[in-house]
Amino acid sequence: MEDPVNVKTVAQFMLLGDPSLHPCRIQGARAEAVEGLDENAARTTRRIFLTAAGHGARDMSGFPGKKVARPSKDLHDHVRKIARSRGFRVKSKAIDFFHVVGGDDYAKEMKRRGVDQKVAILAESKPVKLGARGKKDGVQVRVLVAHAQDNRLIEVKEYLSR
Repeated sequence: MEDPVNVKTVAQFMLLGDPSLHPCRIQGARAEAVEGLDENAARTTRRIFLTAAGHGARDMSGFPGKKVARPSKDLHDHVRKIARSRGFRVKSKAIDFFHVVGGDDYAKEMKRRGVDQKVAILAESKPVKLGARGKKDGVQVRVLVAHAQDNRLIEVKEYLSR
């Protein structure tokens, strides 16, 4: 989750009701009720599983934390060079760097390995024509996300809105 685009996607999910409930009855051959089946206990077990899975995902995930006040000049210049090579118009302070933090397990493992992770983000937008024959104006957004470990780039991704 250290990729800010993924964090945005997670924030857009909408939960409609309790995922541990099964409000529809099965019809046909499988509709036979099992004698002695405790539906309340089954629902409690599903809730325990869903809660544990959510906590596990949180504890094992990294995500952007505080903004880096002064990123390494070499790292900044490297990200800027890559962005320019991909057609981004990079202004001097257009790239934002963030420390990667995480849940308990993620943070412990980063500390154990002595790893310092950062993520760099550069976004730009431009007006575009949408629809048939360009009748509607819109905005296209491009985002460059660069992951760094100990001030060395390890991954670069580019995203484009549709």
